[in-house]
Amino acid sequence: MNTVIETRGLTKQFKGHTAVDSLDLRIPQGVVYGFLGPNGSGKSTTMKMLLGLTQPTAGEIEIFGKRLTPASRGELLPLIGSMIEAPPGYGHLTGWENMQIVRDMLGLAVPQIEEALKTVRLIEHKDKLVRNYSLGMKQRLGIAMALARNPALLVLDEPTNGLDLVAAKTVTDFILEMREQGKTIVLSTHLFDL
Repeated sequence: MNTVIETRGLTKQFKGHTAVDSLDLRIPQGVVYGFLGPNGSGKSTTMKMLLGLTQPTAGEIEIFGKRLTPASRGELLPLIGSMIEAPPGYGHLTGWENMQIVRDMLGLAVPQIEEALKTVRLIEHKDKLVRNYSLGMKQRLGIAMALARNPALLVLDEPTNGLDLVAAKTVTDFILEMREQGKTIVLSTHLFDL
């Protein structure tokens, strides 16, 4: 099985605090890999390092067999979709308008953003202002943004945070569908019942 993410000795220290300490990971292709732990345990920090948003203090990261560096980040990011911390989106715009921003930024075709909205079952709500979306709909919009370029790897930080059980199950079902399509999903949660 191909390795999608590998870390060796991955460490992140902040002033007087070690958030991530010598983390060694090997995540194979086509799995859902979860970081489970309480708030403040380094889950989001690890995910930010995997995306090149935060530089590690020590250690190294390989994604799809290529070492993640500032120089290689531009080559690797098109293979990755992500939602870190709060779901993205401008409340004064519709879901469709938010997806158009993603389309413009990534140079995608309209069918790609339509497909992403269909995948998360938001196509019928695309003309609704995001500020009027439920939290579950906002989470699904964030996942649609992450899916828009059909990435091989999804990195989702707390994708079910704040959702009721029905909405959380919907998001979990999307994640499992993505895995069945061969995508690798890395997610974090502090909820122990998912």
